[in-house]
Amino acid sequence: MAIWVGLDYTGHVEQIGTEGVCQRHTPATYWAWYELYPAPPVRTKVTIRPEDQLGATVVRLDTDRFRLTLINATTGAQFSTVQIAKGVGNTHGTIVAEEPSFSDMDLAGFDPIHFTRCAFNGKSIVGVRLISFDIESDGGSVETTTSEVAANGSDFTVTRR
Repeated sequence: MAIWVGLDYTGHVEQIGTEGVCQRHTPATYWAWYELYPAPPVRTKVTIRPEDQLGATVVRLDTDRFRLTLINATTGAQFSTVQIAKGVGNTHGTIVAEEPSFSDMDLAGFDPIHFTRCAFNGKSIVGVRLISFDIESDGGSVETTTSEVAANGSDFTVTRR
């Protein structure tokens, strides 16, 4: 399961987040990463555990520079980097909980993921055009549900069915 935030523009995504992999008969593993897609992801040294409260931001500093920050509020660990991504035009905010596309495994069970204080350009996400896609199995069964944005204009939840 990957959980991340980012700014995306056709063919480019500046993103930061976490990932967890659970395989039969082996302990689950978790890590934090950032990526300037289509370049490969880069792991950070921020330790991630189940139940940690995390904060993540991607900020466009100017035409080609982005600051990506991840804070583990539970442990106090944090990571921040400024990266250059040339040729990026107008961006869209992206908040994602997904099964990575490279995975050939079934989606693991997980507790509800609560996204809070979500914003784009410093404003709540209420009133912006939101598109929600739930995760489907290879057989077409819907495996997650995404709530509506809460009345506060910035919180929503992704739940495993």
